[in-house]
This record gives sequence, structure tokens and C-alpha cells, in this order.
Amino acid sequence: FQPNFARCFASRHSLCNDITSKAHIINQVAVVRTRTSRKQHTNPPKSKTDSWNIYLHKKRSEFRFTDIMTPEDFNYPSSLSKQTCDYLQEQAVAWDATTWRFWSVYEKEAPLVAEAIKKNSSVTEINVSRCYVTDQGLQHLIGALNHNSSVTQLDLSENYITYHGAVSMAAMLRTNTTLQCLCLANNPIEAGLLYIIEALKDNSSLKGLDLSSTFSDDCCLKYLAEALMFNTSLQKIALGSNIFTAKGISHLVGVLKHNTNLSLISLNQTRLTKRGTFYLGEALKESLLTEILLVSCGIDNAGVRHLAEALKVNSTLEFIDLKENTIGAAGARHLAEALKVNTSLKALDLSQNNIRDAGARHLSDVLKVNSSITSIGVCANHLGDKGARYFAAAMKVNTTLRHVDISSNFISELGGGLLVEALNANSSIAKFDLDETDLSREQLWALHQAARSRKPKVQVIHDAYNLLQSDFLYRDMLIRRLLWDVSVENMLIFAIEGINGYLVQLLAGADPKLVSQKRYQIGSSEKEELIFDFLQEGMTLFDWAHECPIRTAMLEECLDKLDIVRF
Repeated sequence: FQPNFARCFASRHSLCNDITSKAHIINQVAVVRTRTSRKQHTNPPKSKTDSWNIYLHKKRSEFRFTDIMTPEDFNYPSSLSKQTCDYLQEQAVAWDATTWRFWSVYEKEAPLVAEAIKKNSSVTEINVSRCYVTDQGLQHLIGALNHNSSVTQLDLSENYITYHGAVSMAAMLRTNTTLQCLCLANNPIEAGLLYIIEALKDNSSLKGLDLSSTFSDDCCLKYLAEALMFNTSLQKIALGSNIFTAKGISHLVGVLKHNTNLSLISLNQTRLTKRGTFYLGEALKESLLTEILLVSCGIDNAGVRHLAEALKVNSTLEFIDLKENTIGAAGARHLAEALKVNTSLKALDLSQNNIRDAGARHLSDVLKVNSSITSIGVCANHLGDKGARYFAAAMKVNTTLRHVDISSNFISELGGGLLVEALNANSSIAKFDLDETDLSREQLWALHQAARSRKPKVQVIHDAYNLLQSDFLYRDMLIRRLLWDVSVENMLIFAIEGINGYLVQLLAGADPKLVSQKRYQIGSSEKEELIFDFLQEGMTLFDWAHECPIRTAMLEECLDKLDIVRF
């Protein structure tokens, strides 16, 4: 699924990083049972079986794994052929998992996948994206899906499915009653798409469909609009990265006005002219859509004016994504005027639109009176301290905002201080993104104090803040503990929680009274050497331990004893 369209479908559990190269796959599979954070995966595990995370690495010795699975742990049934079992193990597919992610499904391998799908009743999501699936391989997969009633999501994006594969897929869609989400993005289907579109008239189970980058003319869009007039199940559809004109957009006007089931449409990376945005605006005036994605569509201030006019009368739209367009300050003014009237829109993303400080002023004025917006994004819009001041003034008054993204702008310490002060005065914001803005250490400390004392707590996103967050969390307690009782174990606690080399800064910022009273007396020469290794040379804990085996052994012993960190 495309990044901006993944939200349209049921949660998709990523089993490994997409950047893993194919070279890492050959005979280097390690399946690890471990608890991972949200940052490592798109979504958290949905069940116990989903907590089995798959990592593919060329050198296992570079990582510390626990609970390495053996071939017996895959629990393949005896009814499967040995060739299929070997293939599934090579692909690191656990039999009882609900999500199957394959790395290659060539024509000779497709029958093995089909055999496994036929005999499994627990898998619900199959991901064969970028697996070299051809029309012949798709025939085997479709045959298996006709005998399987558990699969609800199928990702076939970025393969080699053409006209003949589309014909087979259309025949399956006419009879299948369990498949709910289908992704066909980035396949050279072209004219074959007409068969799939025709099948939508008979299908009553499909809820999400991704047809991004699959056709290049208005004809397909015309037939799709006709099919959607008959289809009553489809709720979310992606048509991004296709080539069509304003005339093609006009075909969607009737659908968006009369189809009551469609809740989201994605037109990301399609070229929308002024005429195209006019048709889209007319459709949105009477549409029941709740989300529309218009990322990188070439919309300027004239085009966004039509969308703003639609927002004045629309009462269902909750999220509009306008990232990477060129609406400018004038376009921001049109949207601000619409938001003074609109009471349904909850989230607006205007990142990378060059609205500058003038546009920030228009948006901040409306945020002072609008009570429906809960999320706003103005990332990378060339805002300066003046724009930060406008948003800070709005944040002090607004009581409904939950997420503010003002990252990657030209905000200095002056503007950052105003935003920190506004965050302290605001009691509703739960996520505040200030990444790539210049903030002093004192301002970061003030941010931490605000984030820790607020109820509900606020999540602050900033590169330096995230690095120093552990410093802040333990600053008061650990500095006093370090100064009063400088044992090796306490030193290690402090250094570990302080993260890589920030010990000097923390000591410099310690309580002046404690320092002046010299309550940091060192009791032995070994401890004194340990302290000065850090203070004089600015070393990190790991650099210090790496210098000699004795230090390494002592560090590992302390870590095991304290059970703080493992590496």
C-alpha cells in the first residue's frame, strides 16, 4: 500500500523493514521472539502469534537474538509436501501466523504458495508485494483463494500483472465473498482493469481497493464511476499516480454525490488542473466522504479556492490531506475563511505548501475560534519566529487541538520559547512536533517539565529532545544520587540513562548549591579515575568500557546485576 493510503485499510503488521535487500535473504533467516516498540513497526501486534517478528540479516553475529526458532517451531502440517515446507521455511513463514509475507513468488514457487493457502484456515492477510508475481503465478494464487475462506487482505502491488492476470482476478472477484482489501498498485494492468471494474458491480465484500498507477486514460475512470454507482460495499479507494484529465475527474462528480458508502478517496500524485479542482469542489459540496487525500497534486491557490468553497457547505468531511502542493499564503487564507464556517473538519495537513508567516497568521486566527480542528500540520512551510508567534497565540486560546506539527521550519530560540510557553498554557495538546527547529537546552528542559506535569501527558517530537529525554527524566534524582554517593554502579546507572556523552552537560547543569557545598566527594582512586575519564575526555560509557577488557567485564557485570539495558 502507498504510505498515505495504508490508513484506508485494516492494520497492516510489518514483518520486517522494507529496505531489507534481497541479498540479505539467502540462508540468513532468524526469527526472533522479542518485544518491539511502535517505532520499529507500522502497527503493534494484534495477537500473540503476530508478536513473532521476522528479521533478515546477513550476519546474525551483529545482533543479540533471544529464543531463536528451530524448523520444528514452524509447525507445518504433515499434509504439506516437503518442497512446500522447505519453501515456507526459507521465506520465514510461520504456519499459525495471521499475516504471511513472502519475498519471492516466481512461477515455479507459486504452486507451493497456493498449496499452503489452500490448507491453512488461520491466515487473514497475504502480502506478496514486489515478489515477481506474473499472470501465470497469479493463476495459482487465485485458485487457492477460491478454496480459502479466511483471507481478507491481499497485497499484489509492484508485480508484473498484466491484461491476462486482470481477467483472472475479475473472475475471482465475482464469486469471492471474503476478500475485503485488495491492492493492485503499480502493476501494468491498463486495459485489463476494465474487467476488474466490471466485476465490482457483482462483488459485495470488497471494502478497500488500491488501483494506484494502473491506468493512464479517462476511459477507465469513466467505467469505474459507472461501476461505483452499482457497488454498495466499497468504502475506500485509491486512484493515485494515474494519468487522467479534468474530464476524467468530472466522471467522479456523480459518484461522490450519490454513493453513500464511499468514505475515502485518494488522488495522491495526480495532476489536478484548475478545472479538475473545480469539478472536485462541486462534488465535495454534496459528497458524504469523510477523508480525501490530495498529496502532491499540483494544487495552487486558485485551485484550493474551489475546495475551500466546498468546505463551507460540506458537513461530513473530517480529514483533508494537501501536503506537497503550492497553495501559498493566499490559499491558506481561502482555507481559513472556510474553516470559520465549517464545523466537521477535524484534521488538516498543509505541510510543504510554502504558506510562510502570512499564511500562518490566517490559520492561527481561525484556530482561535474553530472548535472542531483537532490536528493541524504546517511542516516545512518556511515559517519563522513570526509564524511561531502566531501559532503560539492560537495555542493559548484553543482547547480542542490534540496534534500540532510545526517541524522543519526556520524557528529560532526566540520562536521556540514562545511555543514552549504556549504549550505550558495549553491543556489539550497530546502530540507536539517541533523536529528540526532550534531550541536551547533550557527550552528542551521546559518542554520536558510541561510534558511530564501535564495530564494527559503530551508527546514532544524533537531530535534533540528525544535524545535528551532520558537525561531529563532522571536529572533530579540521579544527579543527587551521583553527587552524594559516587559508586561505580550509580555511575553506570547515570551514564546509561543519560545516553552517550551527555554526562558533562548534566553535571554542569546540576544544582549550584550542591556543587558549591562540594557534596560530590569521591571515596576512592578508582572512582575518581572513572569520573575524570568522563569529565575530562568527554567519553561515552561504551567508549570507556571498550578501552580494556577489565572495564568491559565490569560493565557487563553491572548491567546484568542492575538489569537496566542489554546489548
